[in-house]
Amino acid sequence: MTCGLPAELLIEILSPSLLVPDAMFADNGAVSPFSKVDRPASNALLVCKDWMRVVTPLLYYTVTLRSMAQANALEFALTNNPEFGKFIRRLRIEGSYGDIIWELVKAAPNVIDLCMTLSVRSDVSSAGLIRSLAYIKPRSVVLTLAPKKPIMNKNHKALLDALCCQISLWTRLVCTHLRLQIMA
Repeated sequence: MTCGLPAELLIEILSPSLLVPDAMFADNGAVSPFSKVDRPASNALLVCKDWMRVVTPLLYYTVTLRSMAQANALEFALTNNPEFGKFIRRLRIEGSYGDIIWELVKAAPNVIDLCMTLSVRSDVSSAGLIRSLAYIKPRSVVLTLAPKKPIMNKNHKALLDALCCQISLWTRLVCTHLRLQIMA
């Protein structure tokens, strides 16, 4: 069964409800705008095959990682459907996720907008994220120390050192946002 509408029209109709607004993607407030989801955007995949074909690139355009479970699910999806990685243009990383993040970034060669927290936990290695910084060639970067009490540890220092070295090598970079909280 098909829905009968041309793909171009479906994209115009569905894009506004599926694409993450720039302000939301780059929100570097103390609470992630992705901490609550009203309804999963992936529901649009279930309507019919035409919608699934059109919606899949829109869903992968902006990827937000907030948990290890999400990172594992994305790795599974990209391993089974490598073409999905090419749809990822904006990547928001709220954590470090060990070595898995390196596998995800390698599978997403078209990332141009990066948003990430510099607050990483001491029990999860930041090595994969550090390695990823040399691979990504962003045009815009949003950095934040999101928690009310910033996490400072060995992984945080390693990530910050790597970022300081790498940022000058990002030749496409035209826009940077930084949010730091100074604790008294």
